[in-house]
Amino acid sequence: MKLDFTLKLIPFIYHETTAQENAEIVHQILSDGASEDAFQEVLETKEMLDTVIIKPSKKSIDRILEYSRGTSDLI
Repeated sequence: MKLDFTLKLIPFIYHETTAQENAEIVHQILSDGASEDAFQEVLETKEMLDTVIIKPSKKSIDRILEYSRGTSDLI
């Protein structure tokens, strides 16, 4: 049950669910302590991910530029 519900929470937190799905998920969260805990956990995870700043390495950038230069010759 927990994994299935957790998988439903991800689109819910990203506002990708219908009004009907929202109502069902909110009802589940409000009526079950384990579901509320799962919701809090997924919400906290999303908030942490939102703060991550990803910076590619110089090597990755060089590879992308090298590939781009190679494909631009084909145009």
